[in-house]
Amino acid sequence: MWKPIINYIPEGQSGNVKIEHFEVTEEASSFSRMRSMFSSDRSEYVKEGKYARLIIDGSVVMSDTDMEKSSNTHVIQNAHGNVLIAGLGLGMIILPLLEKPEVKSITVIEINQDVINLVYPYLKSDKLTVINADIFEWKPEKMVKFDSIYFDIWTFISLDNLDEIKKLHNKFKNKLNRTDNNYWMDSWKYDELKYRRRQYNRQSYW
Repeated sequence: MWKPIINYIPEGQSGNVKIEHFEVTEEASSFSRMRSMFSSDRSEYVKEGKYARLIIDGSVVMSDTDMEKSSNTHVIQNAHGNVLIAGLGLGMIILPLLEKPEVKSITVIEINQDVINLVYPYLKSDKLTVINADIFEWKPEKMVKFDSIYFDIWTFISLDNLDEIKKLHNKFKNKLNRTDNNYWMDSWKYDELKYRRRQYNRQSYW
């Protein structure tokens, strides 16, 4: 399912955006395993191997580690037909979607032109269109509908994301193709954030 990004996207820099390749040694992987056990946060464990990371303004925005992959597996499983995705990143989810026969087209909205400069040339496909725009401002043509929509624009998991997720879902709900009742829309970590919000509300109540 997943493609090693280092085999597709080379290291490079455009403006304040940089792509780096890095290696997690056996020793570093073992340390991350112990850290994840103490913190009870499985995402801190990183397997030994070679990876790529996307850096903007000196901060790591994403990498193609297992945590990133596992938190996006449902997109690969559910996306079909004409797909709209907000956030290009390293193209991690784009690569497997391009090979999925159920996917007819992919439209990606990416706010950062430098990210597009570094990633898009290595993903080019007749199925793929990448548009430089802010997903909160961008509007598809009036008659355009999508069978699948996915929003992945957040660097960190935060309850503050929920308001933006709801805003985007409300904005694009009428752009779903509902003719065969097989439409799908989701956002990165949406279910986890809703669960965290419920837990927070219970604690606040008591």
